[in-house]
Amino acid sequence: MSRVGKRPIPIPAGVTVQISPEAVEAKGPKGTMRQPLPPGIVVEMQDGVLHARPEREERALAKFHGLGRSLVANAVTGVSAGFKKELDIVGIGYRAEVTGQRLTLALGYSHPVIFEVPAGIAGRGGESDPSGGVRGRPPGGGADRRGHSQPPQAGSVQAEGDPVYRR
Repeated sequence: MSRVGKRPIPIPAGVTVQISPEAVEAKGPKGTMRQPLPPGIVVEMQDGVLHARPEREERALAKFHGLGRSLVANAVTGVSAGFKKELDIVGIGYRAEVTGQRLTLALGYSHPVIFEVPAGIAGRGGESDPSGGVRGRPPGGGADRRGHSQPPQAGSVQAEGDPVYRR
């Protein structure tokens, strides 16, 4: 069994959870989310806490145990508190501006980097740029939508929180 899968999922006040054989639906102050379950994973509620377990003790199902628990836990967190990620841009002349669902970054390239903000994610530019969402996964993963990942350059930092860069 998975160590992650064994952890219980607490349900915060104001969140209701409906369990069906193929999905878990969570409703809270930030919205509603329906999270499909991986095949062979069952979610049960006991004493106001959710527990994920495999249907049968098979090695093939064990790999989905922790995944199923994490997906349901992220859905519950998303509808109750939401997710937030801050992007700190440090450098002379670097800035971020949000217009509608479009994020324009001036990062020292010969052209601005324009990033389409996905639906369900709110962002704002200015002194700091926190973005948040209700989706079942935290906001982020922008490098894969942008098509490439940039390493940090000398004299500039593009950071999420307080990361440590190694060269």
